[in-house]
Amino acid sequence: MKKTLLTVVAVVVTLALFAGVGASIYYSVSSYNSITAYVKEMHDKEIPEETRENDVKIAESYKIMSTEDISDAYKSGDTSKLNDKQKETLDMAKKVVDEVIKDGMSDFEKEVAIYDWMCKNLAHDENLLVVIPTGSGEPDTPYGVLKFHNAVCVGYATTFRLFMQMMDIECMVVHNTECYHSWDLVKIDGDWYHTDIYADVGRGNYTHFNLPDSMRRTQANWDTSYFPAATSLKYNKSMENMVKVANVFELPTALSQIVLSDTHSAFIKIDGEVNEDIAHKAVAITNIFAEALNGVYIPNVNIWLDGAQWYPDDLNGGFLFSVSFYFYQENEASESLTDEERTEMNDIIYEIINQIQEQLSGNNTENME
Repeated sequence: MKKTLLTVVAVVVTLALFAGVGASIYYSVSSYNSITAYVKEMHDKEIPEETRENDVKIAESYKIMSTEDISDAYKSGDTSKLNDKQKETLDMAKKVVDEVIKDGMSDFEKEVAIYDWMCKNLAHDENLLVVIPTGSGEPDTPYGVLKFHNAVCVGYATTFRLFMQMMDIECMVVHNTECYHSWDLVKIDGDWYHTDIYADVGRGNYTHFNLPDSMRRTQANWDTSYFPAATSLKYNKSMENMVKVANVFELPTALSQIVLSDTHSAFIKIDGEVNEDIAHKAVAITNIFAEALNGVYIPNVNIWLDGAQWYPDDLNGGFLFSVSFYFYQENEASESLTDEERTEMNDIIYEIINQIQEQLSGNNTENME
């Protein structure tokens, strides 16, 4: 049963990752084909395992560069060995640290503060799909990320690591075995965690924040013989917000708690054994809940189901159902409607949708006959 359920997990995770990473990026058919062809090419080349953190090429175009010179200069106060670009990078990073880091913060609180700032203030380079190079402005370096506020995954990973190093928090940049994606491993209170800012930017709902190996492994592979193991869930936000239910049919109540929470994400623990049937039912119920939620009118705000995926529960055994929602503001065109006009158009559109549904249902019945 576990093997079958993990197959379900893999499918759900794949769908969730495409929704989570891609919602704020325009994916053209040509861009999708480019990254698909690249991944196939990298597999066909049988890339040897990398055992280094820095100087690793990602997508054959970007390189994971060391940030220690800048962080060391911040801690020592001596910038004499930095070039002009490194000095400007340090100045920009220092302003962020001064803005969000307060006296008395724990390492975890500092990590959260930097994560929140990056998710809120940075963006994916709209000209780039994952790491295919078509944009400009050094989106792969802390200099480009902090100056132009857009980035590819390498830029997010190295910038986050720079902030952590400045605050004496151990952090490493990890790359997957196919060398087309990178993220961070951060050490908090003696335990390592995976954090992928690129996947959460713009949302900040902690879906890819402080994951252990077992959860990250459902999304990517990396050189575990070189990078340290991450086994803890202590500082995982979804675990912190976990909701327990007696059975799968109590999910709507749990989902409502998640929507109304500050982070809009949490793990759901279902009592008893989770088999393939329950796993499928949980996803189906969550999708129905999300569809109903889309019909709720909240002025100037829309809500998406950002991810729904199963993970192994390393602490207590069994599985955890991870659910996250994404709240986003209406665009300027939508804001041109008054609340009354928006409500009126909602009623008209839903009436038309219902008519379409009835007509399609009728056609399906005729076809069956």
